[in-house]
Amino acid sequence: ALHGHNSKIHDAFTRTSNSFIQTMKGIENAIKYKKYLGTLGINTLITKLNYKDIYKILELIINFRSIDEWYLLSFAPVNGRALKNMHILMVRYKDLLHINDVLQTAYNYLSCIDLNEFPYCIIRQDILETKKDKIHIINSDIIEMDNKGVICNFNPTFSFNKINYISNVSAVPHLKKLRKLHSSFRTKLNVCKKCFYSTLCGGIWKKYVSFLHLDNVNKEIEYLKRLNLS
Repeated sequence: ALHGHNSKIHDAFTRTSNSFIQTMKGIENAIKYKKYLGTLGINTLITKLNYKDIYKILELIINFRSIDEWYLLSFAPVNGRALKNMHILMVRYKDLLHINDVLQTAYNYLSCIDLNEFPYCIIRQDILETKKDKIHIINSDIIEMDNKGVICNFNPTFSFNKINYISNVSAVPHLKKLRKLHSSFRTKLNVCKKCFYSTLCGGIWKKYVSFLHLDNVNKEIEYLKRLNLS
Protein backbone atom coordinates (compact mmCIF):
# COMPACT_ATOMS: atom_id res chain seq x y z
CA ALA A 1 0.00 0.00 0.00
CA LEU A 2 1.15 3.52 -0.82
CA HIS A 3 -0.86 6.16 1.05
CA GLY A 4 1.27 9.24 0.45
CA HIS A 5 3.83 10.72 -1.89
CA ASN A 6 6.24 11.41 0.95
CA SER A 7 7.26 10.12 4.38
CA LYS A 8 5.22 12.69 6.29
CA ILE A 9 1.89 11.56 4.87
CA HIS A 10 2.53 7.84 4.40
CA ASP A 11 4.08 7.41 7.86
CA ALA A 12 1.12 9.25 9.40
CA PHE A 13 -1.15 6.57 7.88
CA THR A 14 0.89 3.64 9.08
CA ARG A 15 1.93 5.27 12.36
CA THR A 16 5.36 3.77 11.70
CA SER A 17 8.55 5.76 11.19
CA ASN A 18 10.39 5.16 7.90
CA SER A 19 7.52 3.05 6.54
CA PHE A 20 7.44 5.18 3.38
CA ILE A 21 11.10 4.40 2.65
CA GLN A 22 10.51 0.72 3.38
CA THR A 23 7.43 0.67 1.13
CA MET A 24 9.30 2.29 -1.75
CA LYS A 25 12.12 -0.24 -1.43
CA GLY A 26 9.58 -3.05 -1.25
CA ILE A 27 7.93 -1.90 -4.46
CA GLU A 28 11.32 -1.65 -6.16
CA ASN A 29 12.15 -5.19 -5.06
CA ALA A 30 8.80 -6.48 -6.32
CA ILE A 31 9.47 -4.86 -9.68
CA LYS A 32 12.80 -6.70 -9.92
CA TYR A 33 10.89 -9.99 -9.75
CA LYS A 34 7.89 -8.87 -11.79
CA LYS A 35 8.39 -11.58 -14.39
CA TYR A 36 7.81 -14.14 -11.64
CA LEU A 37 5.15 -12.22 -9.71
CA GLY A 38 3.03 -11.15 -12.67
CA THR A 39 0.62 -8.24 -12.26
CA LEU A 40 1.68 -5.61 -9.74
CA GLY A 41 -0.90 -3.41 -8.03
CA ILE A 42 -0.86 -0.71 -5.34
CA ASN A 43 -3.52 0.15 -2.74
CA THR A 44 -4.17 3.75 -1.71
CA LEU A 45 -6.66 4.62 1.04
CA ILE A 46 -8.10 8.12 0.59
CA THR A 47 -8.61 10.26 3.70
CA LYS A 48 -8.17 13.89 4.71
CA LEU A 49 -4.48 13.15 5.14
CA ASN A 50 -3.86 12.63 1.43
CA TYR A 51 -6.91 13.51 -0.68
CA LYS A 52 -5.36 16.73 -1.99
CA ASP A 53 -2.26 14.82 -3.12
CA ILE A 54 -3.78 11.89 -5.01
CA TYR A 55 -2.24 13.07 -8.27
CA LYS A 56 1.21 13.18 -6.66
CA ILE A 57 0.76 9.57 -5.56
CA LEU A 58 -0.20 8.65 -9.12
CA GLU A 59 2.97 10.37 -10.40
CA LEU A 60 5.03 8.15 -8.09
CA ILE A 61 3.23 5.07 -9.37
CA ILE A 62 3.75 6.09 -13.00
CA ASN A 63 7.44 6.75 -12.40
CA PHE A 64 7.94 3.14 -11.30
CA ARG A 65 7.05 2.25 -14.93
CA SER A 66 6.14 -1.31 -13.94
CA ILE A 67 2.94 -0.95 -11.87
CA ASP A 68 -0.11 -2.35 -13.66
CA GLU A 69 -3.03 -1.65 -11.36
CA TRP A 70 -4.11 0.91 -8.76
CA TYR A 71 -6.75 0.25 -6.10
CA LEU A 72 -8.25 3.40 -4.60
CA LEU A 73 -10.01 2.67 -1.33
CA SER A 74 -12.82 4.75 0.10
CA PHE A 75 -12.52 5.55 3.81
CA ALA A 76 -14.87 3.13 5.60
CA PRO A 77 -16.22 4.48 8.92
CA VAL A 78 -17.31 1.07 10.13
CA ASN A 79 -15.42 0.11 13.26
CA GLY A 80 -12.21 0.49 15.23
CA ARG A 81 -9.99 3.56 14.84
CA ALA A 82 -11.65 4.44 11.52
CA LEU A 83 -14.98 4.99 13.27
CA LYS A 84 -13.41 6.70 16.28
CA ASN A 85 -11.42 9.14 14.13
CA MET A 86 -13.78 9.66 11.22
CA HIS A 87 -14.21 13.36 12.12
CA ILE A 88 -10.55 13.95 11.24
CA LEU A 89 -10.17 11.38 8.45
CA MET A 90 -13.37 11.27 6.40
CA VAL A 91 -13.41 13.34 3.20
CA ARG A 92 -16.59 14.96 1.90
CA TYR A 93 -17.64 13.48 -1.43
CA LYS A 94 -17.80 16.93 -3.00
CA ASP A 95 -14.14 17.44 -2.09
CA LEU A 96 -13.13 14.44 -4.21
CA LEU A 97 -14.21 15.82 -7.57
CA HIS A 98 -10.59 16.29 -8.65
CA ILE A 99 -10.26 12.51 -8.65
CA ASN A 100 -11.83 12.58 -12.11
CA ASP A 101 -8.78 14.33 -13.56
CA VAL A 102 -6.55 11.83 -11.74
CA LEU A 103 -8.50 8.94 -13.27
CA GLN A 104 -8.17 10.43 -16.76
CA THR A 105 -4.38 10.40 -16.41
CA ALA A 106 -4.23 7.00 -14.71
CA TYR A 107 -6.25 5.52 -17.57
CA ASN A 108 -3.43 6.36 -19.98
CA TYR A 109 -0.75 4.61 -17.92
CA LEU A 110 -2.33 1.72 -16.02
CA SER A 111 -4.24 -1.37 -17.08
CA CYS A 112 -6.75 -1.28 -14.21
CA ILE A 113 -7.99 1.31 -11.71
CA ASP A 114 -10.43 0.02 -9.09
CA LEU A 115 -12.48 2.40 -6.97
CA ASN A 116 -13.51 0.49 -3.88
CA GLU A 117 -16.73 1.53 -2.13
CA PHE A 118 -17.17 4.87 -3.92
CA PRO A 119 -20.65 6.15 -4.78
CA TYR A 120 -21.11 6.52 -8.53
CA CYS A 121 -22.07 10.20 -8.33
CA ILE A 122 -18.49 11.20 -7.49
CA ILE A 123 -17.32 10.00 -10.91
CA ARG A 124 -18.19 11.78 -14.17
CA GLN A 125 -20.55 9.89 -16.44
CA ASP A 126 -18.21 10.11 -19.43
CA ILE A 127 -15.56 8.26 -17.41
CA LEU A 128 -18.05 5.68 -16.16
CA GLU A 129 -19.25 4.96 -19.69
CA THR A 130 -16.20 5.38 -21.95
CA LYS A 131 -13.42 4.12 -19.70
CA LYS A 132 -15.07 1.15 -18.03
CA ASP A 133 -12.61 -1.20 -19.72
CA LYS A 134 -10.06 -0.07 -17.12
CA ILE A 135 -11.89 1.95 -14.47
CA HIS A 136 -14.23 0.00 -12.19
CA ILE A 137 -16.26 0.77 -9.08
CA ILE A 138 -16.13 -2.23 -6.74
CA ASN A 139 -18.79 -2.70 -4.05
CA SER A 140 -19.05 -4.84 -0.93
CA ASP A 141 -21.42 -7.41 -2.37
CA ILE A 142 -19.10 -8.34 -5.22
CA ILE A 143 -17.47 -11.55 -4.07
CA GLU A 144 -15.51 -13.38 -6.72
CA MET A 145 -15.07 -17.13 -6.36
CA ASP A 146 -13.41 -19.81 -8.39
CA ASN A 147 -15.27 -22.89 -9.67
CA LYS A 148 -14.80 -24.59 -6.29
CA GLY A 149 -16.46 -21.75 -4.38
CA VAL A 150 -13.17 -20.49 -2.93
CA ILE A 151 -12.92 -16.72 -2.51
CA CYS A 152 -10.38 -15.29 -4.92
CA ASN A 153 -11.31 -11.61 -4.61
CA PHE A 154 -13.29 -9.86 -1.91
CA ASN A 155 -12.30 -6.28 -1.23
CA PRO A 156 -13.70 -5.28 2.15
CA THR A 157 -12.01 -7.08 5.04
CA PHE A 158 -13.40 -5.06 7.93
CA SER A 159 -15.80 -7.76 9.09
CA PHE A 160 -14.20 -11.06 8.12
CA ASN A 161 -13.72 -11.74 11.83
CA LYS A 162 -17.52 -11.63 12.23
CA ILE A 163 -17.80 -14.89 10.28
CA ASN A 164 -14.52 -16.40 11.47
CA TYR A 165 -13.24 -15.99 7.92
CA ILE A 166 -10.00 -17.76 7.06
CA SER A 167 -8.24 -16.93 3.81
CA ASN A 168 -8.84 -19.28 0.89
CA VAL A 169 -11.82 -21.12 2.34
CA SER A 170 -15.11 -21.66 0.59
CA ALA A 171 -17.38 -18.62 0.67
CA VAL A 172 -20.55 -20.58 -0.02
CA PRO A 173 -21.60 -21.17 3.63
CA HIS A 174 -20.99 -17.51 4.45
CA LEU A 175 -22.12 -15.76 1.29
CA LYS A 176 -25.53 -14.51 2.46
CA LYS A 177 -24.16 -13.47 5.83
CA LEU A 178 -21.26 -11.59 4.25
CA ARG A 179 -23.48 -9.68 1.84
CA LYS A 180 -26.04 -8.87 4.52
CA LEU A 181 -23.32 -7.73 6.90
CA HIS A 182 -21.64 -5.43 4.41
CA SER A 183 -24.90 -3.99 3.08
CA SER A 184 -25.83 -3.11 6.67
CA PHE A 185 -23.08 -0.47 6.75
CA ARG A 186 -24.50 1.51 3.84
CA THR A 187 -27.75 3.08 2.77
CA LYS A 188 -29.45 4.56 -0.29
CA LEU A 189 -31.28 7.82 0.17
CA ASN A 190 -34.37 8.71 -1.84
CA VAL A 191 -32.20 10.88 -4.06
CA CYS A 192 -30.01 7.82 -4.68
CA LYS A 193 -32.93 5.63 -5.69
CA LYS A 194 -33.77 8.03 -8.51
CA CYS A 195 -30.24 7.79 -9.90
CA PHE A 196 -29.51 6.03 -13.21
CA TYR A 197 -26.81 3.98 -11.45
CA SER A 198 -28.89 3.07 -8.42
CA THR A 199 -28.87 -0.67 -9.08
CA LEU A 200 -25.09 -0.70 -9.52
CA CYS A 201 -24.08 1.70 -6.75
CA GLY A 202 -23.54 0.38 -3.24
CA GLY A 203 -24.87 3.58 -1.71
CA ILE A 204 -23.47 5.79 1.04
CA TRP A 205 -21.93 4.91 4.38
CA LYS A 206 -24.60 5.23 7.08
CA LYS A 207 -22.07 6.88 9.38
CA TYR A 208 -21.36 9.47 6.68
CA VAL A 209 -25.04 10.41 6.69
CA SER A 210 -25.38 10.50 10.47
CA PHE A 211 -22.17 12.51 10.88
CA LEU A 212 -23.00 15.15 8.26
CA HIS A 213 -26.80 15.06 8.74
CA LEU A 214 -29.35 13.86 6.23
CA ASP A 215 -30.30 17.24 4.76
CA ASN A 216 -26.67 18.14 4.03
CA VAL A 217 -25.95 14.79 2.40
CA ASN A 218 -29.12 14.98 0.28
CA LYS A 219 -28.04 18.39 -1.03
CA GLU A 220 -24.52 17.11 -1.67
CA ILE A 221 -25.70 14.07 -3.64
CA GLU A 222 -28.11 16.20 -5.68
CA TYR A 223 -25.24 18.55 -6.51
CA LEU A 224 -22.94 15.69 -7.53
CA LYS A 225 -25.61 14.11 -9.69
CA ARG A 226 -26.27 17.36 -11.53
CA LEU A 227 -22.55 17.91 -12.01
CA ASN A 228 -21.41 14.42 -13.00
CA LEU A 229 -24.39 12.35 -14.12
CA SER A 230 -26.46 14.68 -16.30
